[in-house]
Amino acid sequence: MGEVPEAWLQRVRLTAAEPNFWLETARKLRQAAEDLWIAGNNHQRNPGSELGVALLFKWTNPETRDQPVPETGGSTREQCFMMFGFALENLAKAIIVCHDPVLVRRDKLQKWHGHGHDLGRLFDWAKIPLSDGERQVLDRAARLIAWKGRYPVPMSFYEAGAQDPLIGYIAVGDSWPPDEYARLSVLYDKAKAEVQRTIQDVPALSADHDFGADK
Repeated sequence: MGEVPEAWLQRVRLTAAEPNFWLETARKLRQAAEDLWIAGNNHQRNPGSELGVALLFKWTNPETRDQPVPETGGSTREQCFMMFGFALENLAKAIIVCHDPVLVRRDKLQKWHGHGHDLGRLFDWAKIPLSDGERQVLDRAARLIAWKGRYPVPMSFYEAGAQDPLIGYIAVGDSWPPDEYARLSVLYDKAKAEVQRTIQDVPALSADHDFGADK
């Protein structure tokens, strides 16, 4: 790869420091979460409809067959909540880079002080107020972002718990509050509103903004 023109790099830097781009990425991730929620619930209502799943036997209790199936997100619930987590992460980072553009250097984004996926800490950094219940929702979503929603085991094996399926072990299963999807939706709307207020209050960077020396 040849030398990258400085004008192009400046566009990349300005994009990294522009909260609207973080907001747009959050919107797409939120849509992905919605799509996974709908798909998971459809699969739950129609056993055997998932890729690679063969339905060998289906029995419906005549006493409950006419009752609606509760929406839990089905087998893609954790991936749905993971997408929600990534969306919330982008919203918090939109506010952070807007208030603290020094995080954008000439050659890269600065590290998030070791808290890149720690949603609670990111929301604190972005000064988005949280109730105790909301913080618990973020903690659960952060675990999915870190590994649970995308890997079979954590990078550090000490983080595996009794709720995680392992060879030769029957997991107790994650206990998700029945309204977790609604709680995540409320948090998303709350953080999105904070981003939009920040965009209105903080002036945009100039096209020739100096992002400092490479580090």
